[in-house]
Amino acid sequence: MTDPLFLILDQGGSQSRAVLVDALGTVIDSRYQPVHTRRPSDFQVEQDPWQLIRSLQQAANTLLKSLTAAERTAIQACAIVCQRSSLLAWDQVAQRPLSPVLSWQDQRGAAFMPDSAAPLEQIQRISGLFPSAHHGASKCRWLLTHDRKIQRAAADNRLLWMPLATFLVHALCHITAVDPASAQRTLLWNRHRNTWDPSLARLFRLEPCQLPRIQPSLSDWGHASLGPLSLPCQLLGGDQSLAPFSEGHLAPGEVRINLGTGGFLCTSLPAPLASTRLLKSVAYSDERELYTWLEGTINGAGAALTWAREQGARDDQQEDPGLFLNAVGGLGSPDWRSGLHSRWLADNGLRSLRAVEESILFLLQRNLAAMSHCGISPRTLSLGGGLSLRPQLAQKLADLTQLPVTLAGDHEATARGAAWVLAGRPQSWSSGGKTLHPTPNNALHRRYRRWDEAMQAWLSPSAAV
Repeated sequence: MTDPLFLILDQGGSQSRAVLVDALGTVIDSRYQPVHTRRPSDFQVEQDPWQLIRSLQQAANTLLKSLTAAERTAIQACAIVCQRSSLLAWDQVAQRPLSPVLSWQDQRGAAFMPDSAAPLEQIQRISGLFPSAHHGASKCRWLLTHDRKIQRAAADNRLLWMPLATFLVHALCHITAVDPASAQRTLLWNRHRNTWDPSLARLFRLEPCQLPRIQPSLSDWGHASLGPLSLPCQLLGGDQSLAPFSEGHLAPGEVRINLGTGGFLCTSLPAPLASTRLLKSVAYSDERELYTWLEGTINGAGAALTWAREQGARDDQQEDPGLFLNAVGGLGSPDWRSGLHSRWLADNGLRSLRAVEESILFLLQRNLAAMSHCGISPRTLSLGGGLSLRPQLAQKLADLTQLPVTLAGDHEATARGAAWVLAGRPQSWSSGGKTLHPTPNNALHRRYRRWDEAMQAWLSPSAAV
């Protein structure tokens, strides 16, 4: 009898992937399709909804055609995972999008975020997230304010705000609902009740009736029609919500890092937890409970390297590559600042990709320091995602943090994490990647101290943005 296989449909910021994983966590095969991103202005990031669907279908169909009949028969279930804070407006009557997909990187709604302490504390207390324009509510408010066809749809009771997860499962499985991890990223979700929260909706002058129903991440999401197959979809969730499970159960004192378009750090959520500028993020839910992480987030990881290349940055062998103040996509935790323009600081005027790469490491260290302020003392780091394949990055992370860094044996972190949940959370799952230990790197530490001082000056109230 053939062991069960799981097909993971992973819609990310730069590409859509179809990944086949077995019940032991081995990636059998994968296919991908690139997706296009539009940037109408510095702080607007959009994608074509239907291109995202086509790209997922193309990746899945290409993969399925390459399998044997026995392998196709062995596929037990599929999962759909995607960018968490991306969303669009949807016409429920015409069954068509009313807007592009506004990416999680999009900051156009920043002006609609509350600017006083009481509502900001209310959002964090109820949703578990530190308020940010990267999350969905301010994007909804911006669209409703600026788009007349969306205003008309709202007046005619035709408007539905669709987190990207809802759009994907609606298009592929004909189900209109959302999982808690994606619901949380709207800033309109109550983590204590697992429902839409009317008081948060009122803050953004939105209606809870314009939001999809919520159901557990691990549940019946219908069947996805993919080429010749109709596969039961049993998991819907966020890519970075599930990526930390790529190595299975989390060890005490372990922080798991996934570096893709963005960068994300997750560790066990301590209880009780004092006020923090990190996130109490939903990993996924089943019929019994919500599983949560303490999460730090970096918006400019792979996205920063792509942006820097477009700005003319290049690889170099300079002893000192200079510094890069990385606000690509806005600053995530623990600073949460929108509207900043990234800066190179180099005496020779060099725009160095190495400085951009090091800025990602420096932002990771900044988040690890925020975890320490919460009373968490990381003992080991696990590193996965596409950027983990970059030469020397993992070793530099070990040198900077003075912690051992275990590389994932397979960089398909999101797909492996989703498959681990579908497989019933088996105890034996680790991919057995190698561990790198810290080495002396005084020059890197000196650059980090200079970078940290420059960041503090840049973020001070008196600094010019």
